[in-house]
Amino acid sequence: MKTVILSAFKAFGDYPVNSTEVIAKQLNGEVFSGFKVRSAIFSASIPQNDRGVILRGLVGRFGAIAIVSMGMASEKKGLCVESVATNRIYNEKYCPRLNGTPVDGHMRYGELREVDLLQWNISAFQRACRSEGIPVTEVSNDAGGFCCNHLMYQVLVAPIVWRGFRNVPFVFLHTPCSPEAVPDRDSFVRAGKITMTTAQITRGLELLLKHSSLDSAG
Repeated sequence: MKTVILSAFKAFGDYPVNSTEVIAKQLNGEVFSGFKVRSAIFSASIPQNDRGVILRGLVGRFGAIAIVSMGMASEKKGLCVESVATNRIYNEKYCPRLNGTPVDGHMRYGELREVDLLQWNISAFQRACRSEGIPVTEVSNDAGGFCCNHLMYQVLVAPIVWRGFRNVPFVFLHTPCSPEAVPDRDSFVRAGKITMTTAQITRGLELLLKHSSLDSAG
């Protein structure tokens, strides 16, 4: 059975939990959508170590064929695939001291790295979500300037700056908050934000894997 690496983040800011961490813990070691899942959960911070190296190392350790990364973003109106990572940290709220610095000082500042989404069949994933009433958005080209963009950029450049890593399909999925992640639901809703249950998010993740062409990978 083929294996996928699933990464998520811990809680941050005022959020008591991170929906992606809940899901990653539930799926770790399980067979899900026809794949064995191995989860990695990171702190929601900008680390000194390279998470791209960590995740690609897990690919080698478990013989995985893909990396699926998830992050929670309250402004998202549905499940949102990210398509671009930037070599720049630009989030004053959660990492003010690093705001304006590069993710990787050895690469060109502000450089954009596009995610190869060919094997993910995003259109089929979006249609399947909509048919089941699961909120989903168009593909985004701005992953934010915090830990999600940071992880994405490191995953995308790891095969370039570190020898020995093979390219494997990679996708980053942003999710809205789940209800248990919202400390003040009334204020949250008044701000025009939505919530999705972890069951909805998990089903969306299942559809993402189901409609991919990963069965032919590896």
